[in-house]
Amino acid sequence: FFVFVYWQAMPLFMAAGGLSLEMKKLLPYPIPAGALFGLEVLLRLSAGIEVLIVLAGVFTGLLCNPSVPLWGPLWLLPFALFNLLLSVGVRDLLVRLLARKGIREIAAFLLVMLAVLPRLVAYRLSSRDEMPAWFLALRHAAGRIVWPWTAAASLATGQMDVAQAAALAGWIVLAYVFARRQFDKAIRI
Repeated sequence: FFVFVYWQAMPLFMAAGGLSLEMKKLLPYPIPAGALFGLEVLLRLSAGIEVLIVLAGVFTGLLCNPSVPLWGPLWLLPFALFNLLLSVGVRDLLVRLLARKGIREIAAFLLVMLAVLPRLVAYRLSSRDEMPAWFLALRHAAGRIVWPWTAAASLATGQMDVAQAAALAGWIVLAYVFARRQFDKAIRI
């Protein structure tokens, strides 16, 4: 989960989107949109190089663990692909949104609020004797979803489960559809 959050949020907080294609300069050339999309996905690696180093360490650690099958660490690759695709979509969406007048200020405000929200919720919950019903319902609902990071972690540690693999594949498909739509919108601008 923290790898996912870092990969998606750090380029936003650091105002460093990494390397990216300048579509306005490339559109006159007869380059297929699919090739440009593939290049954009590969360029997202520059925004998450620290995460790739951490994943390489996890990969190596899992390979050295005798209780993990040799195929286990390979499940980190689909997780990295999911993050790359999602990163393309998030970046293209934010570039388009922040180009609008007035949206930048609202986005900055929401980003600050998003950064403060976990601490505020933790403080409010720690000052109570029991958890509020809405928080327990939210936690229960979130626990029923097979998140991409939990699916990848289970599979990478050798717990081969078809449902987990299908969930991870589903998340990759959703990330691809989101990224491709945002990329296509960015091309049309």
